[in-house]
Amino acid sequence: MKRSNRFSGTHVIAILTLALFSLSQSIAVVITSDTTIAPGNATYEGADVVVSNATLTVDGPHTFASLLVGSNGIVTHTFSTSGTIITNISVLDEPQILVGTNEVTLANQNITAATVSVKDNSGTITYQVSTDFIVRTGGSDTFLGRSETSTIPDGAMVLVSYAIPGGTISSGLFLTVTGNLQVTSGGKINTDGRGYGGNIGTGNGGETGSPQSGAGAGHGGYGGLSSSNALGGGSYGAFDQPATLGSGGGFGVITAGSPGGGLARLIVSGETRIDGSVSANALNATNSRSGGGSGGSIWITTDRFSGSGSITAHGGNGEPIHGGGGGGGRIAVYCDTNNFTGTFGAYGGLGWRNGGAGTILRMITFTNGWLLVDNNGRAGTNTPANVGNSSDVTIRSNAIVTSVNPWNVRHMTIASNSALATVGPTTTLTINAQTLTIEPTASVLADGAGSNPLQGTSPGGIYSGGGHGGAGGNSLTNTGVGGLPFGTQQQTPNTYGSGGGGTNTSLISGGGAGGGVIRLNISNQLNIGGRVSANGRDASSAGGGGAGGSIWITSPTLTGAGPISANGGSGFVNSGGGGGGRIAV
Repeated sequence: MKRSNRFSGTHVIAILTLALFSLSQSIAVVITSDTTIAPGNATYEGADVVVSNATLTVDGPHTFASLLVGSNGIVTHTFSTSGTIITNISVLDEPQILVGTNEVTLANQNITAATVSVKDNSGTITYQVSTDFIVRTGGSDTFLGRSETSTIPDGAMVLVSYAIPGGTISSGLFLTVTGNLQVTSGGKINTDGRGYGGNIGTGNGGETGSPQSGAGAGHGGYGGLSSSNALGGGSYGAFDQPATLGSGGGFGVITAGSPGGGLARLIVSGETRIDGSVSANALNATNSRSGGGSGGSIWITTDRFSGSGSITAHGGNGEPIHGGGGGGGRIAVYCDTNNFTGTFGAYGGLGWRNGGAGTILRMITFTNGWLLVDNNGRAGTNTPANVGNSSDVTIRSNAIVTSVNPWNVRHMTIASNSALATVGPTTTLTINAQTLTIEPTASVLADGAGSNPLQGTSPGGIYSGGGHGGAGGNSLTNTGVGGLPFGTQQQTPNTYGSGGGGTNTSLISGGGAGGGVIRLNISNQLNIGGRVSANGRDASSAGGGGAGGSIWITSPTLTGAGPISANGGSGFVNSGGGGGGRIAV
């Protein structure tokens, strides 16, 4: 680190670039060797910081006047398996008088003994531990004394410095920049693999089987299953305020999966220009049969947003071929003006089953935001999400979004090979929008999201189908009777399909679940090129099928050629099928 008016040619170029980019007229702090700024270290506060051909590690919240990350420069934060780092309290120049070899008790408790240093009263001579002084701990106290060979004058006053472990703070990069932030081509804000350690975190992947195989971790999207059907980690955090670390993948045969992505929270008063990369990717699993970590979080708030670089929070791959892929992370950018032409990505990692897509939100002041859920063409597991603030929404590239809450949006597009679904039991998928486009091979689904087997308004009897718009079918080889129709040919169908019967009056595993409810309230145009369905489930074994659910659509304009269905599920061999549901358009 240099703070001077004299620089090499490389430094001059970097500082000239900064001068053109920043309004600040102060001399820059140029970091050309690996440097760590610990929590509470105020050395760089308010400085114009340039990072070139070095790694700057920043822990805890800090404020710079400006930040330029040059070519081969990296800004990151410390990796902590637990997701937390310990903050130390520094005590400087505590005066103590040392007489003979008698010990004195230092003024504070719970001192980290290895951090104790001793200088003479003028601060010019540094004494050596063991040679000149001895440090001993007892309980919560720390004792200091002259050694037998000490060069410290007998009876002299010395100045003692040390550190006391403080509390813990979340691991992450928390930077406030009062001017401009620039990441040049070849520069990086990189927190890859600096989230939770393997098998740790809110959405850590599970493991099971013999040999044991680990699932992917979840964050924005769920983690993928392992080959032994270990469950992937769950989704957590907020798509509009991403501030959580990615989690670690599940255990393989012996060791844990890969760590999740870290956290970058950037608050910039001026312009944020990204021509390099900002990333919070999980690492890929390398231990046998272990799961991939989940992507981390990137949250940028700035006045002006520009550049042509990349911003990513990808999930990590599971260890081929048995580990599950990690779920994608979360990205949100808030700005007043947006001229960024680069790329975003938060897709799930590859694995026995691929991880679910993460979430990407872009909000421009005084305009509607845009939520993107994109899995880069990877057919994976689900991404729970919901929007209620009139933003635009795009679900694409094999993403599967699940929701149990109403969507209140402006324009929604569900692109080819992607889906928006609700999961049961007894849930309603409601979309209130100006326009909704369901492209060919895309889906809006409430299949099996109605009443569970043997449940509902009119469930099937033993081996018989559930009822709803039509009666459920009777069993061909048993006395079981199908469920009766209920509801009316109403203009507002909103009832759930009933479940099919099992092999007896208490066994529910065999029958199929009824269909859920879909409500599409579109104020301008609805295009159904794909599929809208609230079908009942087929029976899984020796039971009756579930009844179809309900679909209620209102729109001034309906176009497209896709199917709209609320069919009953099929019964098992010689069992009754579920009755059809109800549709109103």
